[in-house]
Amino acid sequence: MERICWKAWMCVFLGLQVCCGYGAFIDYKAASSSHGDERWTEWSRWSECSRTCGGGASYQTRQCNTGHTCMGRYIRYKTCNTQECSDEELDFRSQQCAAYNDEKYENRTIEWEPVESSSLQEMCSLVCRVKHHNFTKMLAPKVLDGTRCNKYTVDMCIAGKCESVGCDHEFNSTAVFDRCRVCNGDNTTCQLMKGRRVVDPRQSGLQDVMLIPTGSHTIKLSSKDLGSTLGIHEMGETKGLNEVAGPAEDTKYWVGGALAYYRRFRSGREQILIDNTIKKDLVVTVFLSDSRRTREKLHYQYLYPLTNIWKNRGWSTCSASCGGGKHYRYL
Repeated sequence: MERICWKAWMCVFLGLQVCCGYGAFIDYKAASSSHGDERWTEWSRWSECSRTCGGGASYQTRQCNTGHTCMGRYIRYKTCNTQECSDEELDFRSQQCAAYNDEKYENRTIEWEPVESSSLQEMCSLVCRVKHHNFTKMLAPKVLDGTRCNKYTVDMCIAGKCESVGCDHEFNSTAVFDRCRVCNGDNTTCQLMKGRRVVDPRQSGLQDVMLIPTGSHTIKLSSKDLGSTLGIHEMGETKGLNEVAGPAEDTKYWVGGALAYYRRFRSGREQILIDNTIKKDLVVTVFLSDSRRTREKLHYQYLYPLTNIWKNRGWSTCSASCGGGKHYRYL
């Protein structure tokens, strides 16, 4: 389990920031130019990283020597421990919600899960929901530094504010992922796989419909409800999501080293979304409660990496200066 450095980071939130009253965030590279200013003490050593994996933040602090207000910042940050966390590890925001599970609420011990907000004012607050209920509550005005602003970006919360982080894990960087998940890529290293599959309506029970290969990502599966349940499992495994008859509830499920989000809409339509790259082949299934005449159609799309790519490297020089020669295009 990833370790949360509660004591050190709560000191920043509840102590230094309140006493100094200055804005907390500053880019590390930009801050380095203020070295040697005699009005300030030397910068302290870098703190322990707020996360052990997945991208956290480390900070330095300094104090004003003049006895009055100094121009500049008392604290600065840099990213750290940007390597990926192990499979099936709770994300950082979920860990912070789960830290309140031991506290009783209305004389009951309950479990909390995170609720992500699209609001800039709330995305760096710790808003959690009681598991299997709609009751939500703000458990802390700020998440811990290094928490992702949302699950779709590498931007992180610093001192309760969402700060821009590039795909190179640097603050204020303009580097972005292309659709193939390559940092500063050109969208040429993957291919969109899209189509539909027809389920045999005469066969009731569990059916294997299609295979999604290792390395795929941005997976979207959907089907209309005709008494069926959409599911997924790892190749060679018997246990998986929705392997029995529905109706299935909205849920999250770890499969192939990635988190799958299953949802059933009021209209009856089902959907499975997997954003991250899968590390094992996945088998998509449909469970038919009984045989029927109407065909069930499964719609799918995902991005698959291209391992061998032809690139045009231009023409060679001609083999002769006159009288006819040959030149070649290198690929």
